[in-house]
Amino acid sequence: MLDDDAVSRLGMAYLKQLGCDWALMPGIEISDPPGVYFAARPPIPHWVVSGAPQFVVLRTDGRIIPLGPTELMLALKHVMAKVGAHPQSDAQLQDAAAKYWPEVVQEVVRQELASASGSHYGD
Repeated sequence: MLDDDAVSRLGMAYLKQLGCDWALMPGIEISDPPGVYFAARPPIPHWVVSGAPQFVVLRTDGRIIPLGPTELMLALKHVMAKVGAHPQSDAQLQDAAAKYWPEVVQEVVRQELASASGSHYGD
């Protein structure tokens, strides 16, 4: 298992490989599979960029799993339906996304790993 320093170094190297000179936002730990979710931090505070790189560094082998906004939004809808959350406003949607984000990321990563191996994750 990779430690926090190794995971952060891999995340920064991945950003550089993409040609992105932004910093990493603090990572969010996920447990199944073990890894850390990162997003690039725009250079201007409070500046939101929908195309900012988002990805997970797997702790087991250092593999990078890129995450697209469409996959993340679909997973967010799925997770919220599973837990019975039905936000009625943008503010409620943002609160639900923050609360369930690790689950959302895990779901996308598991789907990506399953499609790469041709099987369901955990088989």
